Amino acid sequence: MEHNRAFTYGDGLFETIAVGHGRPFWLNRHLLRLFFGAGQIGLDMPVDRASLTTSLEKFTHNHQQQLRGGAAWRLYAFRVSEGRYCPAVDDACLLLRTDSAPLPYLQPVSSPLRIGVAEQRKVPLTFPDVKRMAALDYVLAAREARIKGWDDALMLNSDGRVVECSSSNIFLVKDTQILTPELSEGCLPGVMRSLIVDELATKVGLIPIEQPISLEACKLADAILLSNVRLGIREVGVLGNTRFIRSDWAKRLSEQLQISAYQDHER
Repeated sequence: MEHNRAFTYGDGLFETIAVGHGRPFWLNRHLLRLFFGAGQIGLDMPVDRASLTTSLEKFTHNHQQQLRGGAAWRLYAFRVSEGRYCPAVDDACLLLRTDSAPLPYLQPVSSPLRIGVAEQRKVPLTFPDVKRMAALDYVLAAREARIKGWDDALMLNSDGRVVECSSSNIFLVKDTQILTPELSEGCLPGVMRSLIVDELATKVGLIPIEQPISLEACKLADAILLSNVRLGIREVGVLGNTRFIRSDWAKRLSEQLQISAYQDHER
């Protein structure tokens, strides 16, 4: 335990990967982000990306029976070394945790969510585009949401602009545009976020734009959507004291997400 720097310092990274019918969805996008993050924080990975891909695909093949439904994976990469703040070496250990879960993206679109603006601001990070284990700002925002009866908490950066929610990236639909904060605002480059920007938005007739977003712009949006890899795409019905008329954007994007996850993976 004393050399497990994930436990003592949060010195590591993780990926949450949705699995359906024994297939990890968008594995390449997840591993690209993981290895990019490892390079940013100086982790010496024990395998290369191609070898890890092969190992995970072999794992799914060998456990088809257990994974015939849905699952949620947590893939951790953390530094294992002596030393206090300064590690003696940069060797990384990989750990895969798998939990059963409903088949992702096949459930009916959920009722619109209620969110509020968190008091906890998104703290500027040295590497904002790295999905790190240390996530106290997200924890505090999520705790505030629980206490106040919200489904999620909207986080602002130190300049008061919109970043993301405690567990999701955020999108605004306005006319034919779908807007999301650019990465320089401090949001995590979510895998579902990139899928919406790169593929899904244009398939439903929306133009994806990454730009700074004010809280006032949220209140004037036609729709607010939240996204993450476990829950897919959900619509916000209430933000603070502002209520939104339910749209069909979450449904339309979710339909394209199902196609991408299941039909496209079978080609």
